[in-house]
Amino acid sequence: MTGLTNSVMLLNADSTTTIQGAVEAVLLAFTVVVGVALERFLKDHLVVAEQKYEGWRHELCYWSALTILITLAIRFLIGSYIHLHVTYVDAPTPKILLGFLKDLFFLFAFGTFLVRAALAKRFSSFMYWIMLFSAAGVVWSVIEVITRSYHLAWAWLLINLFQCVVTFACWKYVGSRTDALRGIPAIFAVLVIMFAGLFCVDLWQIIIGSGWTQLPHESLVDVLPGGAVAPAVKKESPEQTWRFAVSGDSRNCGDVVMPAIARSVQGQGAEFYWHLGDLRALYNFDEDMAAEQRKKQLANPKLYPLSIFDYQSRVWDDFIDYQIAPFGRVPFFIGIGNHELVPPKTRNEFISRFTDWLVTPALQEQRLADRPDDHMVHTYYHWIRNNIDFIYIDNASNTVDDAQMTWLKSVLSRDMSDAGIETVVVGMHEALPESLARAHSMSDDKDGQIKGLKIYHWLLQIRGKGKPVYIFASHSHFYMANIFDTAYWRQHGGVLPGWIVGSAGAQRYKLPSSVKPSPNALHDVYGYLLVTVQHGGKQPVIKTDFVEVKEHEVPTEVTARYPAGFVTWCFDYNSETHAGPPPP
Repeated sequence: MTGLTNSVMLLNADSTTTIQGAVEAVLLAFTVVVGVALERFLKDHLVVAEQKYEGWRHELCYWSALTILITLAIRFLIGSYIHLHVTYVDAPTPKILLGFLKDLFFLFAFGTFLVRAALAKRFSSFMYWIMLFSAAGVVWSVIEVITRSYHLAWAWLLINLFQCVVTFACWKYVGSRTDALRGIPAIFAVLVIMFAGLFCVDLWQIIIGSGWTQLPHESLVDVLPGGAVAPAVKKESPEQTWRFAVSGDSRNCGDVVMPAIARSVQGQGAEFYWHLGDLRALYNFDEDMAAEQRKKQLANPKLYPLSIFDYQSRVWDDFIDYQIAPFGRVPFFIGIGNHELVPPKTRNEFISRFTDWLVTPALQEQRLADRPDDHMVHTYYHWIRNNIDFIYIDNASNTVDDAQMTWLKSVLSRDMSDAGIETVVVGMHEALPESLARAHSMSDDKDGQIKGLKIYHWLLQIRGKGKPVYIFASHSHFYMANIFDTAYWRQHGGVLPGWIVGSAGAQRYKLPSSVKPSPNALHDVYGYLLVTVQHGGKQPVIKTDFVEVKEHEVPTEVTARYPAGFVTWCFDYNSETHAGPPPP
């Protein structure tokens, strides 16, 4: 790993490499100790030989004891690998030395107890050392829960606690009964069932459950042939101060709200507007399109209400005419959202209809500079302006496909090594996992969770190279800043600046229950994020302001397209929190 940061400290590439080397050395030593323990048991198996069993009893005790030792060894080898990498390589912590010494002590204890169990002659001694092994696991888990409280720590605490209680009960039973030797095969049978079961549970919660997403993440290194770096399209002396605007989710009342946003963006002198997806509803009629048809019916009673066929055939032309056109000469960058994939619409149809906005000179030149043979139009893209790489990620399907992951890794790898790239700005529809809006994000999908966490860690590596990273998303229909300032990211690598701006006309949502309204968390508003970029220092300084648009800012020619009161309805009742009459 190279150059990861968290909110408290910054580790350079050399220190991270040193930490990784130390982790690998500790894991190797622990593996050797485990190997010694198993080798001694396979050679002597004293705990079985001393009982002088014959026949099936001997075989039962032998294979039961071996199964117990192997399941313990494998579980703790895998668990230690994940824990050490997550804690000290993927997401270094400020108290790294103290924590590392603590884990080193416990690994030494685990190894010692396992060796002693393998060398035990009496069954009571075998149970005693297995019990101490389990007790050490409980103590370690408690410390982790108190200090870090992440998913695997809680799972391991419950598993180790159950294991400790059962082994303690067996140890006490054997030590308190003179005839206990006759029951040893039965106890062995019970223990092997328990340890095998715990082994399966532990592996399930690591591999199938959310623990898998805490496995070590890839580094952004050597993804181009020979380590070559594709040139940026432009290496320019940036303007001192400039602006751009961003928001998303303009279904429902977007034909009313977006013209007001366009007029405001033009007045602010923004260099471009970036739409983050969900152009139209598609699962149902957009209220603005249905209302426009009702207005036409008032003038011509022979007309019919908006039909499904008419809606589907006009819906994206409607977006172009009423939401893109008002921006005039302001460049419009378009992103795909999940509603663009509501049947019968498809990703290919989106590309076909919005090709003009996906092959603008900036996007096409950059695509061919990255790969001269890439003549396909994609729903993901990037372009470079004033030494800032702007990247759009297509996660409209709740995840990111493998081809796009390969592309994204290549782009970010170049950004990391290219001295001409000073900052990375990433846009997408759904927020990356583990944000304050986790319940409506890439965390909704298992594959999305895994790939989203990987992308976030890649972006942490970019920041670890001293290049600021900013993340914009929509999908949730409110405005929220600092969306990655969560316990998860404070404990797993660091907090990146992030915003949700799903406020361009869609039905407005409540804020998450854990978030209170504030200037950084607004609901029942329409608007956009105005981003001011100031150059002149080592890196650009980016400042953001949420610009709310209100009913009186809707152009009169827009209001005239709809029945009386419809625009007011959009501002008063197009909301989860304000139930009202149907639209006029």
